[in-house]
Amino acid sequence: MSDDITTTDQGKVTITQRGYVYDPGMYEFVIYAAGYNVALVNIEVPVPKAPPALSGKVLDERKFEITFEDDPEWRESITDVYDKTSGWWLGTSRVNKTENGKIILDVGKINKPEYEFSIEADGYEYVVVRIIVD
Repeated sequence: MSDDITTTDQGKVTITQRGYVYDPGMYEFVIYAAGYNVALVNIEVPVPKAPPALSGKVLDERKFEITFEDDPEWRESITDVYDKTSGWWLGTSRVNKTENGKIILDVGKINKPEYEFSIEADGYEYVVVRIIVD
């Protein structure tokens, strides 16, 4: 069995395809299991929602503040933030999304003239915010 297929939950098969993004539309999966009939599963990948407009500024020598018209659904759907300038994921411990209309990013040390962050949120388009360090 592939490492990308999990069958530990009763009545559920989870397929994880790392590094693959499905475009919106309908997909048909064919599942084979020894001793069983072939199963066809149709899955619809919806069109992602648009995130709110973002702006950002430097808070201190470690942190950026990103502000937006609060959208609690989008804010709670954020899964991670990619620091495009430094080339690494911040991870959930460095992304504070507890305040309405605000995300605080802790990058460790601000040492570049500008930064770009790509914010990922389940069910939403990716959004990139660029911040100039003064």
